[in-house]
Amino acid sequence: MWKLGSSLETFLPMLTVKDVAKRLKCVEKTMLKRIQEDKLSAANFGTWDRPSYKISETDFAAFYQAHVDKQ
Repeated sequence: MWKLGSSLETFLPMLTVKDVAKRLKCVEKTMLKRIQEDKLSAANFGTWDRPSYKISETDFAAFYQAHVDKQ
């Protein structure tokens, strides 16, 4: 789901699932489904039972171009 690296992106603020859902005007559940389907890359900062996902701006932009921009 998420690749570790030493790029500048690692130090930039990341988006929450709620932030992404707001930007796309959809519900959080939809975005969680996209993460579970591996359509949206995210890092889990929580536990297996209680995930807390964060999405980089780059991953959000890639998802947007691949899935939302087509409509």
